[in-house]
Amino acid sequence: MVQISCPFNGVGSGSFWVDTLYFGGKRYSSTVENAASQNLYGLREYVDIDEELYSDNECALRAQATLGHMKNPTECLIVKSSVIDYGSTLILAGDRVHVELPNENVYGDFKVVSVEYLVDGQTQELEMTLKLGREAILLADYLYALKSKIQKINKLKIATS
Repeated sequence: MVQISCPFNGVGSGSFWVDTLYFGGKRYSSTVENAASQNLYGLREYVDIDEELYSDNECALRAQATLGHMKNPTECLIVKSSVIDYGSTLILAGDRVHVELPNENVYGDFKVVSVEYLVDGQTQELEMTLKLGREAILLADYLYALKSKIQKINKLKIATS
């Protein structure tokens, strides 16, 4: 905690600048709205606090990016099947799977939220229930995928050396 006492004759207390540091008791902030969405769904609010943002402009850019990401609602889908072939690698939560259901007009990549495997003891039939969600892919998802592929390539280089 830092306390700076500066007697200003006739001015009193309040927000002021000392050298290049601003003391005003308020964090940087920004608010954005989507009038079309408000007309359709009513007012909904999302608050995001990030102490690493250092200007109102940076907050405005972050708010616009968040609004752009949240404009399209997340789609949820539950797929239950005994004919899904996952090859030699199990499908796990967090994986992405491609789904095409022409009768339902559903095409796209979905993120696996949860997966449940059930084996019938008599028929030895495997039944899978996937809870899927489709959302816009964030840059962080691309970076994570790239990082994991680079690590695999580096391991192959070491193994073949």
